[in-house]
Amino acid sequence: MADAEDPALDERKEAKERAAAALKEVIATIEEEGREPDEWERVALLQGVNAIFWGGYEIAELDARIAAAPKNRRSSAGGRDHHELLDTANVALLKRALDAAVEEPVRRYPQFGPIILTGRPGT
Repeated sequence: MADAEDPALDERKEAKERAAAALKEVIATIEEEGREPDEWERVALLQGVNAIFWGGYEIAELDARIAAAPKNRRSSAGGRDHHELLDTANVALLKRALDAAVEEPVRRYPQFGPIILTGRPGT
């Protein structure tokens, strides 16, 4: 059976589209508010974009919900080491990274490992 006719792959494609839409909605809301994401939002959005790259579409959708959590519903427990990437993860970078993730082929199964942005979709 060709992939185009594979119901399981169709479900994965729909899951990817839902995840990307959820992340885009959070980023758009932040942008409409005329601000950059706070640390909570940056971490969750970066994790969500990364999850799309490796095919963890349900996890990416969950990360979008985490990013959108109201401040009074967020954990006050710190414990994260600060990373320079957090300082650069503004709306523009998040949108570019999400666009690159969306261009990747739909993955039948999640694939764990490093993600290397080369500037070329599919490479």
